[in-house]
Amino acid sequence: MSQSPEKTGVETPAIESLVKLGYTHLPGHTVQMERRHLAPIIEDVLRPRLLALNPWLATAPGGVDTALIELRKRVNDELLVANKAFWEQVVHRSDIQVKDAEGKPRSVRFFDASQVVLNDFHVVDQYVGKNADGDLFRPDLLLFVNGLPLAIIECKASHHRLDEALAQLDGYQASFPAQFVFNQVCVGLNRRQGLYGAILTKPAFYARYRLQDAELAMVEKTLGTDPSEQDQLLWALFEPSRFLELITHCVLFETRDGRTIKKLPRYQQWRAVSKAIARLKAEKPMGGVVWHTQGSGKSLTMALLARILRADSTGLSNPTVLVLTDRKDLDKQIFDTFHAVGIKAIQAVSVDGLVKLLGNDYGSVFTSTVQKFQESETATESADSTPDEENDLFQSIRHRRLREDKDFFMVEERNANHGLHDDDGVLLEAKWEEVGREKVNFRVLSAKPNFYVLVDEAHRSQYDFLAAFMRASLPNAKFIAFTGTPLLHDDKHTLAEFGGDTYIDEYRLHEAVADGATLPIKYRDAWVELIPNSKLDQAFKDKFAQEDEARQQALKKELLARWRKAEGRMEQVAAHLVDHFLTNVKAKGLKAMLVCDGRDMAIRYKDLLDALMQERQAKGLPTFESRVVISLAGATASRTGASEQAAAQTAGVTKEAIQTIEERVRAEIKADKQPVALPTEQISNFVSKLFPLPYGDEAKGADGQQHANNVGLIIVSDMLLTGWDAPIVSTMYLDKPLKEHTLLQAIARVNRTMAGKNAGYIVDYHGVVEHLDHALKIYGGEVKPSQVWEGVETELPKLQATLERILSLLPKKHDPVSQREDYKEDAERFLDPATRLDAVEDFLELVKHFNRSIDIILPDVRAVPFKPYFTLLAEIRLMLRDKLPDTTYRERITKLESVLLQQLLDEYIDASPAKSLLGKDVSILDASDMARLKKLASPGSQALVMKNQLKHTIATGKDKDPAFFDKLAEELEKLLAEEAVGRISQAQFLEQLELFGQRINDKDNTGFQHPAHSAVYHYLAALLGEATARIATTKLFEDNDLSKTLAAANWKQMFDLHPDLRTLLHKLLIPLAGWERSVAREHAKRILDILLKN
Repeated sequence: MSQSPEKTGVETPAIESLVKLGYTHLPGHTVQMERRHLAPIIEDVLRPRLLALNPWLATAPGGVDTALIELRKRVNDELLVANKAFWEQVVHRSDIQVKDAEGKPRSVRFFDASQVVLNDFHVVDQYVGKNADGDLFRPDLLLFVNGLPLAIIECKASHHRLDEALAQLDGYQASFPAQFVFNQVCVGLNRRQGLYGAILTKPAFYARYRLQDAELAMVEKTLGTDPSEQDQLLWALFEPSRFLELITHCVLFETRDGRTIKKLPRYQQWRAVSKAIARLKAEKPMGGVVWHTQGSGKSLTMALLARILRADSTGLSNPTVLVLTDRKDLDKQIFDTFHAVGIKAIQAVSVDGLVKLLGNDYGSVFTSTVQKFQESETATESADSTPDEENDLFQSIRHRRLREDKDFFMVEERNANHGLHDDDGVLLEAKWEEVGREKVNFRVLSAKPNFYVLVDEAHRSQYDFLAAFMRASLPNAKFIAFTGTPLLHDDKHTLAEFGGDTYIDEYRLHEAVADGATLPIKYRDAWVELIPNSKLDQAFKDKFAQEDEARQQALKKELLARWRKAEGRMEQVAAHLVDHFLTNVKAKGLKAMLVCDGRDMAIRYKDLLDALMQERQAKGLPTFESRVVISLAGATASRTGASEQAAAQTAGVTKEAIQTIEERVRAEIKADKQPVALPTEQISNFVSKLFPLPYGDEAKGADGQQHANNVGLIIVSDMLLTGWDAPIVSTMYLDKPLKEHTLLQAIARVNRTMAGKNAGYIVDYHGVVEHLDHALKIYGGEVKPSQVWEGVETELPKLQATLERILSLLPKKHDPVSQREDYKEDAERFLDPATRLDAVEDFLELVKHFNRSIDIILPDVRAVPFKPYFTLLAEIRLMLRDKLPDTTYRERITKLESVLLQQLLDEYIDASPAKSLLGKDVSILDASDMARLKKLASPGSQALVMKNQLKHTIATGKDKDPAFFDKLAEELEKLLAEEAVGRISQAQFLEQLELFGQRINDKDNTGFQHPAHSAVYHYLAALLGEATARIATTKLFEDNDLSKTLAAANWKQMFDLHPDLRTLLHKLLIPLAGWERSVAREHAKRILDILLKN
């Protein structure tokens, strides 16, 4: 009887790989079990291993039998509780105790994580267990360590989707929970792919494992062959030394709000921890910096590192670990995370507390803030007062430490502008003047050589500053810093402050998006044109005629600096925001944040939005709630002075118009009104617990907790731009100039994953796209903007291509738009699961991608032509629902899709009233610049827009058609160089840019039907000349085998076909191009890459 493809193509190769890694293969029928309704234990392996690890058991009363009884006691509860008890008491620690021959309790070791050879590894295939009802449990592979089943692998044939294996694992855990009480790792394989997760992990959250080149080389050396992705995963998880490290140190049980979730580290977390440990244990130990992009789980990475540093098997002799953040709220966040995963950290809440803790040489894990190292014991601030919580505007005196060469000083400074306001009643920016300084002689807080400091998100500007201060207090400590945004090129030297000249590990933005750890960020600019009245200049002169020329110039400069705060502009922004929020954010059950340029702007936007909500409510239109979260000063520092009030009265200005934000808040609270900004004492609870909740009934539940919150928009200026995570936030409305790491940290607030959320959105009212592009380039150089944020333009081709694939899959007898009902009948007959299950699954997958693209593009008007197809495909899916078994049909119509369907049916697709100017905004420096704003259609302005559009098009098109766009990029750079030195006029420059645009529009007018064919033709033309390339391209795609392969809808995902396809291209190119075999081989790789990218 022939074996199945699953057995021969996946399961058997997996066993062979595991045997090469050091496992012994045992057929399932040879494993003798008395109680098959319980998790299998191979006692013939476990008993001798227990005696080898614990020789004293041989003479202990009861011996091994007693140890096994104690083991069973810990795993007879519900699955998660039993699994957690087993891991904590048997795997992670050795809590099972048996009395030895002398009657003394001794811990029993079931594993030896420090010496791999003292453990036994087995792989068992086709084991048969059962549950209490007699249902049979048939896992493909079980992996045993010392006779205990610690991993399960479910295999599917390579032509099957991997989610079938994950669904089966999920079903096993529901039906056979007792079989999983020892389990630490669940894996699904189909040779092309491999995913892993912990017990009770939803299939959607299983993770892949990506190896770096050095790791790949190790796998290839071990297995003696080019490893498949399946082989790579098996090595990454189950190579014996790695498997022991994973199960003993890297398993996490995270408990929050009474709910426990078991987690396994993602590859970048485990990799970073391993590299950090290797550095710290090297012959010359040193620290370093870990760059893992925002949202990639740095807090858990730090927790894992702290745990492994403290583990006995690491051999660091009971070290001290200090975890530092740069804000109190982050300190609490990291402290809570450590406790949630079972690490008993101690929080230092004051300088004195930190000194006492660090003076204790007994190893522990502490958390504190950076500022504890910067505060003076004699400073006037209280011990728990930290600079991050105080606004410079409201301080009269401050103390700070200063480094000059190798000396450190405590400097006292006074604010020369304290209490002073400008003519508009706004507090002046702080102006600090040094009063005195005192040289600081640091006290050594701990001289332990095994002292490790983990620094979380310290600002780049503090690296040198921070490291120096702490090294003075902790002379022998080693430092590991974690950052979500990499160092600037100019600051690369600061890596040495922590150790080394390279990062310990890097996990970049595009990697996180590819892994699904974070979402892609979609950028949309919404530029509001502001055209000043021609009488503005004269009005300004009349208003300030009495001032001297110097004063007038200063006032004029300030006026121009505030042009974005003109009421007309802010009204337009608010109107656009309301429409966009209601149709594209709240409609999906998501929330947003508005980032303003200053506290005053935040308050003005709040007033504008409240007024719009009142108007809409009166008309019966949808509305939403918003809250302002900004820093507020104390009562003493925020009172309006009597002289200011008198001056205002003289000028005919009301008292209310000049009152401070704090005075307004206090007055509104006193009048029992909702204050315009949240009082300071309410902010923490609101942003951390209430705002992240979904919309719904805000009444407290039976547990006394609130489970819904209907505030949809949070308005901020500086707060919450870093270190705050609320996955429900999908959109950031940006009206503030941000640059470099601050910009990248801010936009990362919207890229956190959440069910039903496909992307994070940046709606840019300020014009930061050039800063974003710049930041992405300077941070490491390799990251492309298209790998992180995309415009609607990039999604439209995907949408069109997906629709074409769907229409090519279904019958073409009737037109889907004009003959809708007939087309549906044809589709229903064709999509018969009994005869065409593969076609049905392909259809459902394609429709899923189609709907996702529609979701991203809406409410842009360019989605309108796709409306009939959206409704048609939804109806066909509904018809399929009742025909498919539950295990096959996974794509029910979601609430999100229902909302989007309704939007399309009602033709409620709002077009932005704002203009799109993708590029640098025009800066108004004087009256002549105001006049320029009226001439946005001038050649210079048009060229600015077109130049940036061309750059973006070239950057995103290079992968698909490298020959065409590389040549175009070279020519564009030459043109830009000529324009920069003034060799051509603006009109000539614009004309040339228009020609570039026309060439891009015409690039596929090559006579070939498919863009991929045109891209291959361009590639060959650059090498062979146009005539030869045209013949070669034609013959290439006329090949029967190549045409059949490319016609398959899912050929790009069938990775095992790619080597054969590359070989076929190689063979075809030799005669067609006249190349030598080695030359043809390299070009075949490039052409295959082009086909995959199109």
